[in-house]
Amino acid sequence: MKVPHFQIVVAVFCSAMLMGCGSDDKAREAATASAMEAIKTTPPAEQQMPPQPEDTRPKTGGTMPMTIGSTSVSKGSEACVAVSAKNFKSIVSVQYSIQWDPKVLKFKDLRGFGLPALGPENFGRHILDKGQLTHSWFDANVKGISKGDGETLYEICFETVGSAGSKSAVQIVNTPTTIEIANVNSEFFTLDSTPGMVLVK
Repeated sequence: MKVPHFQIVVAVFCSAMLMGCGSDDKAREAATASAMEAIKTTPPAEQQMPPQPEDTRPKTGGTMPMTIGSTSVSKGSEACVAVSAKNFKSIVSVQYSIQWDPKVLKFKDLRGFGLPALGPENFGRHILDKGQLTHSWFDANVKGISKGDGETLYEICFETVGSAGSKSAVQIVNTPTTIEIANVNSEFFTLDSTPGMVLVK
């Protein structure tokens, strides 16, 4: 059993005092020196470390490359670009925003859906005038959906309204709906997106 530090010090000091009562000054000085040395060399009682906080950072599932296709069409024509991904394995939820230049492209339609229960209702159209479309999808069965690398998830179609020679990027952005992709193991992916480009001929 460990003896607390202060008890050792008190015991040594009392011993020094007792020796001093029946001896001369030199004996008292020697006893006092011994007590002081005991204070220096006696280790303090071990201090209990406070509990460390758990790591609350989300688990990472790695990187998911996602690509939006490119095309060139004449003014007033329909331009459709496909959205595809790689490393789309056991995914249960996806959300982000899509952005383009509304002076060049006018949103027209969504088609070619390649995920279960994915449809027009998974896209928010309240800010189309700003050239943005929000997207949110999840696997209702929470079993995780997998797709082959490069397979189309869906297509976005526009009407080209810009003048000949104009162009617009079609890209995934983090606002107003933030980017979030998760799999069945609650691991979150970092999105590595490649923008598409629509050129008006």
